[in-house]
Amino acid sequence: MKAFLTLIATLVVAGCEPHSGTTCGEDSEAVAYARALSDEQLSVLYDEMFRLRTTPPRPQVEFNSFSRESPESVRFIKAVRIRPNHPVRPNIMLAGCLDEFVFLDFFGTDEGPPRIELSWFDGPYSRDVETLWQAEG
Repeated sequence: MKAFLTLIATLVVAGCEPHSGTTCGEDSEAVAYARALSDEQLSVLYDEMFRLRTTPPRPQVEFNSFSRESPESVRFIKAVRIRPNHPVRPNIMLAGCLDEFVFLDFFGTDEGPPRIELSWFDGPYSRDVETLWQAEG
């Protein structure tokens, strides 16, 4: 049993090492990808996330951009999960690294100006946020 637990721990730690290709910090591919999205793409994503949230019948709570169930309008985004009906707010997970993630969070008019925020982890229990898009007006 001890050998099995050691093997599992080794695999988990190896999966978190920088050489694994998946990181969730500011220098990650997911953060660079999000920052490269155009204002037009972000505006479309914003509109679609709120349309999906409010248009009956409500879509499933979560899907990925490669799924046949995902709406055509959001398939261009490279995402792990697209969650228009998340209970806190709509979001798109661009990368996941065990318990650290890169997210696009979508804020409605009830939370200040309509906007999309990019967030990533910058060390244990430290999350950085950057506004990528905000509605004009």
